[in-house]
Amino acid sequence: MTDASNETRAVEATARHLGGVLRAMASARKERGLTSEEVLIFLAVGHLGLDGDGGLARVTPRTHGEIAAFLGIPRETVRRKIARLTDRGLTETTPHGVIVEDYAAWMALAKTIT
Repeated sequence: MTDASNETRAVEATARHLGGVLRAMASARKERGLTSEEVLIFLAVGHLGLDGDGGLARVTPRTHGEIAAFLGIPRETVRRKIARLTDRGLTETTPHGVIVEDYAAWMALAKTIT
């Protein structure tokens, strides 16, 4: 195989994966009425807050500031969008930060984009 054909295959695979990500986000927007930012924040809360250490899931609450820094968006945007996600039963705010409330919804969304 030539370098050009390998590069073409890599581009095609990347495009297919990106298409899956975009379809998953569009589906979450349509089915749950979430904005694109809310989808990203919901995924980030789970990504940052879940740890499968030793086969056991551990949940670590994450602050609005940590989520904002990870995504590169304003903290106030995260606070406002987390309030909407909480109203929809997807996240929960604890005294220590934000956690995923609806793990089934988070896993379903995460699986569609991986």
